Parts: sequence; structure tokens; C-alpha cells
Amino acid sequence: MPKKSKIDLLTEDEFREIIANSNSANECLKKIGLSTGSAHKKLQERIKKLNCSTEHFGKIPYTAKYSLDEILIENSSYANITRLKERLVNEKYLEYKCEKCGINSWMGQALTL
Repeated sequence: MPKKSKIDLLTEDEFREIIANSNSANECLKKIGLSTGSAHKKLQERIKKLNCSTEHFGKIPYTAKYSLDEILIENSSYANITRLKERLVNEKYLEYKCEKCGINSWMGQALTL
């Protein structure tokens, strides 16, 4: 008999609670104690089997850990540049466009800032 996954060892109620209180499949896996590689397929299978809603995934607002005053200083140790760019655009400090030429899309695709 094959070894059961940690995903299968959870009761239905435990599993549903993890799904309902997570922002993504990766967050679910972390709460279960699994890495985000091969277990992802198993997680998706159980979500489908139990007909769990994942409509809320990606919709829980991001809460910043650091104020911009703590980040935008000389020699800042802050390293998540992608998140910083998103935040600066969302908080209207930057426009979503190329700083050199002013375009925001290329060949019908949004630019990656």
C-alpha cells in the first residue's frame, strides 16, 4: 500500500479550513508542511474532489511589513525589488510605464517593469 500524503492525512474539515484561510495554493502547502513542487498536483486533486472554492486565492490584500520611509533610504537592506515596484505603482509614486520612452505596452503586451 502506498504511503499517504500529508494532504490525504488531513480530515476534510482541516483541509477545508486551510483552503479557506489561505491566499494561494503555495500558502496551503506551507501550512500543511510541504514544499511547493510535486505536492501541488495532489493539492489540486483534493481541492477538486472536495469541490473547495479557491476564488479568494490572490484576492487577500497584501499588507506591507515596512513603511516606504524604512525602504527608500540610502543603503537599505530591502531586497524585494519586484514587490517594491508594484507597491510604488499601486501607491501612485510611479506610473506603470517605461521611464525612458513613456510606453506601457509593447506589441499588445504589458511591459515588465
